[in-house]
Amino acid sequence: MSFKMKHQIGVCMLTGVFYPEISGGGLQCRTLIDSLKGKGIIFFVLTTTRDDSLKDFKSDVNVIRIVIKELNLAGRFKAFLQFTRAFLKLQKQIDVVHLHGFSDKTLLIILLAKIFRKKIIQKITSLGDDDPISISQKRFGWIKKFLFNRADLFISINPIILKACLDSNISESKVLIIPNAVDTKRFYPSNDLSEKQALRSELNLPIDGSIILFVGFFSKDKGPDILFEAWRKLKNQTQQNNVRLLFIGSTDTSYFEIKFDLVKKIKDNIKAHGMEKEVFFVEKALQIEKYYKASDIFVLPSLREGLPNALLEAMSAALPCISSDLKGITDYLISDKKEGLIFAPGDIEGLCKAICALLNDKNMAKELGRNAREKILDKFSIDKVSRQYQYVYDKLTKDNKC
Repeated sequence: MSFKMKHQIGVCMLTGVFYPEISGGGLQCRTLIDSLKGKGIIFFVLTTTRDDSLKDFKSDVNVIRIVIKELNLAGRFKAFLQFTRAFLKLQKQIDVVHLHGFSDKTLLIILLAKIFRKKIIQKITSLGDDDPISISQKRFGWIKKFLFNRADLFISINPIILKACLDSNISESKVLIIPNAVDTKRFYPSNDLSEKQALRSELNLPIDGSIILFVGFFSKDKGPDILFEAWRKLKNQTQQNNVRLLFIGSTDTSYFEIKFDLVKKIKDNIKAHGMEKEVFFVEKALQIEKYYKASDIFVLPSLREGLPNALLEAMSAALPCISSDLKGITDYLISDKKEGLIFAPGDIEGLCKAICALLNDKNMAKELGRNAREKILDKFSIDKVSRQYQYVYDKLTKDNKC
């Protein structure tokens, strides 16, 4: 691994998983890294995996993957040693540690960063999970909160997380709102019906009819069962047989977020009612932009979110979007009947009505999609967000030299 030139800023990203594994934090890391290539910043990614084959995965980014098979005491101690060794290997090449989320491994990296006098950016990704109030309420919360507060700068991805920081007595001068971002050159609408049909053929999806898209883990928080039940109600009420469901996201229950009983219930229901040709599952899509362009409606039925990547991507692709109403989060992206349609979290009947409205009014659907893309271009494009991060990295490292 080559040493950085003196004029470069070295940034170590810490995230749960990284490409080709898929997570919200990992996607944001990769999008930001790609956007800042050749701009005086060299990135290193420190991450975990359960897949031995990925340890030597070739990448154009400097990635160190710690393989964690077991989460018992021995497995945690081994991971502790591996993370320490990895950080010591990197520490002369980095100026800033950029933490995506907060977990046990974050505690160790904060300690090491303070020992070696590295600047720390703590990105807070989800209210109710890694915000300062939630951290203080966890086991050994006072220790975790103490280390959490050692960060030099906190990044809030939406206004409600900013409020949680201020309510926890974090100085306003140490908190910035920098939202998640999307690559608008990658996620853009299909040109016409023929392109959409060609993509469907390539992706082995039905050429005719409408496709409703869901992107996310099969977890209770993501609400795939809410969408499934709303779709079933739609079919029963309207007798529409040309409206399909497309679920993109892992159903592999080795991931802790994924609930086996939820996956089983949906798949058993599909089999029992002979709906195999109407509901489609894609475990992983590295070229996910093709699925957005091939779909007609995007639904985010989540019960809890940070600032959802999937919704950003769907809006950038000018899909008409339906989202659960998560105060301070989804309403930061969508105004009802302007950039999309909003329904109350968990309201199956409300979601069914919103889907019907878009299916029955193509002009409204097009207008909502067009407005959604304009909103993304104006406030959430990676070009704008990466400039904010470039400024932050530069300012922190200059402060470090003073």
